[in-house]
Amino acid sequence: MIRSSKLSNKLINFNKKKNLSSFIDDYKKVTQDYVDMLWGNLDQEYNCPKFISTKDYDHPKLSQRAIKCAATQACGIVKASTEKVRKLIWVINKLKKENNDVSYLEEKLSKTKATKPTLTENIKCELNSICCDLMQRKGIWFLQLKSIGKQFGKIRIPIKPHRQTMKWLKEGKVPSSFLISNNYVNLRFEIKNELKDNGTVVGLDQGITTCITLSDGQISKDDNHGWNLSKILTKLCSKKKGSNGFRRIQELRKNYINWSINQLNLKNIKQVNVEKLHDVRQFKKVDRFRSHWTYTLIVDKLKRYCEEQKVSVKEQCCVYRSQRCNVCGLVRKNQRQGKVHKCQCGYIGDSDLNASLNHEIELPDVSFMRQLGHNILGFYWKPNGIYDLAGNEFTVRCTNKV
Repeated sequence: MIRSSKLSNKLINFNKKKNLSSFIDDYKKVTQDYVDMLWGNLDQEYNCPKFISTKDYDHPKLSQRAIKCAATQACGIVKASTEKVRKLIWVINKLKKENNDVSYLEEKLSKTKATKPTLTENIKCELNSICCDLMQRKGIWFLQLKSIGKQFGKIRIPIKPHRQTMKWLKEGKVPSSFLISNNYVNLRFEIKNELKDNGTVVGLDQGITTCITLSDGQISKDDNHGWNLSKILTKLCSKKKGSNGFRRIQELRKNYINWSINQLNLKNIKQVNVEKLHDVRQFKKVDRFRSHWTYTLIVDKLKRYCEEQKVSVKEQCCVYRSQRCNVCGLVRKNQRQGKVHKCQCGYIGDSDLNASLNHEIELPDVSFMRQLGHNILGFYWKPNGIYDLAGNEFTVRCTNKV
């Protein structure tokens, strides 16, 4: 896994900062030249190489090492810009070989166009160890730019590492690449992804009122300022989209989600089972409050946090998990009423906790039941099978194709 650390370079002196700014401007021009060249040589399937030769390119200021880094970064920029179209073309070619109908995909491809990337001022220079050294002298850390061009010389940028960065450096981890801008420096570390062998398996449920609920009883609470996810979403509804206030509340939502997940104690946990959500609002009209709930922020942060804690994440189908009683296994639609789950067996509890307990255990697939609508009357969903209210096991009818 790749982790980055954003550090300020405000401690650099005036002359070095002037040289750094001049280098970044020349680097961007070279990168844009390679982007233009690569874009003009793309084939019909938008294939782009990972590396490109730089022996025929000459620049009066930049060294060949810096030009090589610019060319490699340009390849990554072009590949990212064409990835969506390239994948769609690959799927169409695969289905054509299997003699399948691809008319709907070809129509989608005609509406999906790759746009040539134009580098902006916000783009950072991506350098590797051939142009950068991370060193420490007299307790001060420096990022030294070397072999970038005779006119620039060596540019030594003093930085102040964060606590997490110092932890990685003390463990002997060396940055794999560096992102350089006029105001910030990003150190990228390649961390080996190790997972725990011992521990328990817990289920996790995402919610609108309660951001995170674990089956072991851990839930996300209000922060020190009294904010929770429900209050933040309500605040978003009162702001005009695109305004500065709207963006501030969006940033608050992201910070709260990150804070909530960082509070989780995963010390004795080896695996977290989460609901696999995909296009939950597709073809559905929802109110403004629910439209501001972004489950992708929760899942992305959870995966990053679990990687750091050496905990594996398993995504599983969420069909009927929230409607199932974790005590008797009865699935019925009207059992969940908001934050309360009430079952005829006598169980009454928090609906999010009930859903997380259902995610904790392994259950047979019931995706085929979704179209049958048996959750209206109810059925029993148990680890050893699926049964109706009379106790008869459900079976899937199979037909032999001629």
